[in-house]
Amino acid sequence: MSAPARIYQQLSLDDIDPPALASRETVDERALEELAQSIARVGLIQAIGVRRCGARYQVVYGHRRFLACQMIGTPTIECVIVGDGDVSPEALKIIENAEREAVNPAEEAAMLHTLLANDCGGDTDVLARLLHRSREYVESRLLLLAGDRDVLAALRAGKITLSVARELNMMRAGADMVTARVCRDRRAWFPTSRHPRRAGDIAPRPARARRRAHSPRCATRVASAARAPRGAAG
Repeated sequence: MSAPARIYQQLSLDDIDPPALASRETVDERALEELAQSIARVGLIQAIGVRRCGARYQVVYGHRRFLACQMIGTPTIECVIVGDGDVSPEALKIIENAEREAVNPAEEAAMLHTLLANDCGGDTDVLARLLHRSREYVESRLLLLAGDRDVLAALRAGKITLSVARELNMMRAGADMVTARVCRDRRAWFPTSRHPRRAGDIAPRPARARRRAHSPRCATRVASAARAPRGAAG
């Protein structure tokens, strides 16, 4: 099946709104300034994708180019009008970013999770086909969201690479498995009712012995023994 014909149109920036869910949660200001300077020198090489939202338009992909044009005060921008019958806007955004712009893996994972829930019915195979990616690629990104939160935050901040994040999550998962196994074995080795007491612990006397010690008859015997001469026989 051939791809649908693209409709190009020059639109005013004032009529375009940013995407509801940006593929980049954080924008590198320096890289954005460099892109703006490049557009100011040679113009916009690649059109951005937009879709109609009532009387206005909303960015589907090319959000950084849209921001760069706003930065340099460009009045209009070339756009591809995305129709309602085309591929999901979220899928187009991910595909276009993967082809042209390096997206942070943590941010891409969040985008894939949203697309998986909203457009693919939770089926990773459907998501992989939609994005023209392998199932392994899709699952490797989604697994980041199930990993350690600190690792995900470091990856999002650019402090570690994707490969390092994977290794750290694998190490953490291995450590959790060992901890769970030790706890399970400990319960098997030392049942609660037979757990050995620590050194210095004093075993409590049975309730019957405590009652007998505080009975009046026992108190009389103790008092008589105290008054008896030391040499007297019992």
